[in-house]
Amino acid sequence: MEQAPKAAEAPQAKGKKTWVVIAAVVIIAIVIVAALYVLRYPPFNTSDLGTPVAIVESSPPSCGTIQNCYYDPAIKNVTVNTKVTWTNNGQNPHTVTTDPSASPLDSGTIAAGGATWSYTFTQAGTYKYYCTIHPFMKAEVIVTIVT
Repeated sequence: MEQAPKAAEAPQAKGKKTWVVIAAVVIIAIVIVAALYVLRYPPFNTSDLGTPVAIVESSPPSCGTIQNCYYDPAIKNVTVNTKVTWTNNGQNPHTVTTDPSASPLDSGTIAAGGATWSYTFTQAGTYKYYCTIHPFMKAEVIVTIVT
């Protein structure tokens, strides 16, 4: 009938409960701060990037043949007022360029490693483009009017 050890155990249980309460308060505070941050600074909206076209290099760092470097997809169908974004996922610079007399695409150099360039198509038509650095890379965007 020893009750002294039980009295000693009671403060330990109380100490554990205190730490659990403190941990719960800290977690709740972190959740509240995170929620307020998201409300103040919403996450990046990927729809701002537009319709994607990837610039692919299947066997970098060489870009010697059409099999190694290409636009994906090669034919992109969109409607008028669609923004298309090209992303250079490769290790070499590339361009999105059309014959100036045919249509207005001229990205300049799109740097390697994830750089992007976007264009909003405001008129219906077929826009054939190529990479001025690797002229065998060819693709097109077909723009139609929504009926």
